[in-house]
Parts: sequence; C-alpha cells; structure tokens
Amino acid sequence: QYPAVEMDMALVVSEDVTCQQVVQSATSAGGKMLESVKLFDVFRDAEKIGEGMKSMAFSLVYRDPERTLTSEEVEKKHEHVLQKVMKATGGKLRD
Repeated sequence: QYPAVEMDMALVVSEDVTCQQVVQSATSAGGKMLESVKLFDVFRDAEKIGEGMKSMAFSLVYRDPERTLTSEEVEKKHEHVLQKVMKATGGKLRD
C-alpha cells in the first residue's frame, strides 16, 4: 500500500453549518484521492471568532491506491478542497 498524506483544515463557519455539510463538500471536491475526512475539534469563542460562529477542524487523508502522491499533487488537491468547502459553507480559514 502507498503512503497516505494527512493535512488539516480549520474553518470558521456559522453555527448552523453541520459537520456533515463540510464532510460532503470536501469528499465531493477531493474525489478518489481523498481517503477520509474526520472532525477532530470544535471551538466556540464569541470574542475570538465572532458571535454565532464556530471553528471546526478536520483531518483529511489523501492517498492513491496505485502510486505515491507528490507533495505538489496533494497541495493542489487540498487547496481545491479548501476552496470548495469555503464556497459551500460560507466559511473562511481560521487564522
């Protein structure tokens, strides 16, 4: 089996955005290169990220079953996933 590449994504989204919405949009954008998307943290602090907002952090695992992925491929795909998820959820990357 070829090695996986794990990358994190932390988004600030409205309180009504669900984990399922983020996972679905990431999965559709990631295609077969994206092996899994797992929520590992939810953070709420009105002073730091805004009233009615939350930060959701996800671990994304990229892998190709037939070859080793290059870092450039993974970075390009990860950026694509980030853009699609932000567009679908109205979220932004957490600083």
